[in-house]
Amino acid sequence: MKKTILAALFAIAATGAGAQNMYDALTFGQNSYTGTARSLGMGNAMTAVGGDIGSVLFNPAGSAVAGYSQFTISPGVVISSANASGSGNYGFGDRVKTTNAGMTLPNIGFILKRNTGRRDGILSWSFGFVGNATNYYRGSLKASGTNEDTSFAGYMASVAEGHTLDDIYKYTDLQDLAVAYDSFIISDYNDPSLGSGFIGTTEKLYENGEIRLAGPIRQKYSRLTTGNKYDCVFNFGANLRNILYMGASIGMTSLDYSSGEYIMEAALDRDRFDIPFDDGSVMYFNNLEYYYDYTASGSGVYAKVGAILTPGGGLRIGAAFETPTVLAITERWSYEGRTDFFDKSYYAPDVNDDYPDVFESSYRLRTPYKVNAGAAYTFGHAGMLSFDYEFQDFGSMKFNVPSGYGNDDGTFYYDNHALGLFGGGQHTFRAGCEFKPAPLWSVRLGYNYVTSPEYCLYDEEGELDASEYYRMAGLAESGELSYAEFDAWESSLHGKKRIGEGAHSFSLGLGYSSGRSFFADMACRMRMLPAEYVMPYGDYIPDFGSPVIENIAKTFEVVLTAGWRF
Repeated sequence: MKKTILAALFAIAATGAGAQNMYDALTFGQNSYTGTARSLGMGNAMTAVGGDIGSVLFNPAGSAVAGYSQFTISPGVVISSANASGSGNYGFGDRVKTTNAGMTLPNIGFILKRNTGRRDGILSWSFGFVGNATNYYRGSLKASGTNEDTSFAGYMASVAEGHTLDDIYKYTDLQDLAVAYDSFIISDYNDPSLGSGFIGTTEKLYENGEIRLAGPIRQKYSRLTTGNKYDCVFNFGANLRNILYMGASIGMTSLDYSSGEYIMEAALDRDRFDIPFDDGSVMYFNNLEYYYDYTASGSGVYAKVGAILTPGGGLRIGAAFETPTVLAITERWSYEGRTDFFDKSYYAPDVNDDYPDVFESSYRLRTPYKVNAGAAYTFGHAGMLSFDYEFQDFGSMKFNVPSGYGNDDGTFYYDNHALGLFGGGQHTFRAGCEFKPAPLWSVRLGYNYVTSPEYCLYDEEGELDASEYYRMAGLAESGELSYAEFDAWESSLHGKKRIGEGAHSFSLGLGYSSGRSFFADMACRMRMLPAEYVMPYGDYIPDFGSPVIENIAKTFEVVLTAGWRF
């Protein structure tokens, strides 16, 4: 199976500030539901089950099933674990393990149930307000190693080639290069015999005009991601003759995402990293540090309708449909750079810089519609089995500009085209069971499998993913490739195949009911995420790749639900 390689934000930032792209859309558009401890313990296979407040997230008709009103609160803990090591090329070869933990509140809400007093038709109705976490952005990645061939500074210098210093300071999408230049990560040179251009502070210009790494360097890379996506849902349900349950919800989504990246490069032998100046002085490179901080916040509204049918014999059938959410997103990003020589340091940005310290942009993102279907079978009071299927089409996502701010085709042409070409259907399978070893106790098991929403296309040379499409689009934008040549290349692509591995999760739960008002549930879940391949900086040496970090991550969640029926 083809491995998906995701360029780090460093590489994206070096080709365009802000960088709304297909990978942002996939990050913000996907959900990883938690729910109550009961729903989590059953693998969230709740579309046909209902009755539990956590089931409202999957099927609005779930609120109409229970014969009582209820209130629940579900605090939790989420722990992420990452194992990173270099993969493919030289660099970042150390094996490094990191963990990150935090408190969560995946679910809180109430449902009010009222009987109509009728014996036919609508027997009862329900109204509820539920807050549900739909994703946690939590992860810590660290990698390190020795490199003798490439460097981040060399990559940034290669990106600066073809630009003038005036361009670097003038254009917003080149301000990362301005920070790199002011902090001496890169510098310009003008030699009568060797020409002119940009060079990384880790590199040397040799007499034959070749530029290469001056000597072995030590590299460190880290990325810390935090944030969450949360839905506040107003729900209404109705019970028709204890056979058909219907429901509708209006959901308000809020998004808070933060990612910070850091790279460090240090000379192992300072004598090989001498930088001569025209006045005869020499500086010796010690180390450099570069930071990229990115935050995104957004909100949107969606609607969801659903139904649960109980034809008899313990069988239950459920289905639900959710409209797309149009998220209004504001993103902010900033850069910092520092280079230490053995007798001097350079830092940017500083108070005298002409460019702003923090950049900002706004856009809209339309998420996919969702379709849920489920079936469950109850064995009297002994327990139940439940199965769910969910479908989303990430190829239908679209970036939009805010009202009055220009044209979508001009601003997001390549991003929306990439979504249509390389985004596609995502399938989610959920299974859960619940059995009662004793009248007041329940034991639950659950399993989930989620396929990758990313696809690749083909040409005569083989498979092409979205990163290659963005590279070619960048060449067209810079003028190195004519639009006619780009269109001809794009038209040569054919076929579509899913790439990337799916994500598995396993859950276990325990429930207690007092037989009166109070009940409590506990559940834990382990998610095994697909391998992630990260490039701290892009390729820039012909026929030689830059380092790739392989990251194997898992998340562990523990949720405790306390509830009261009334």
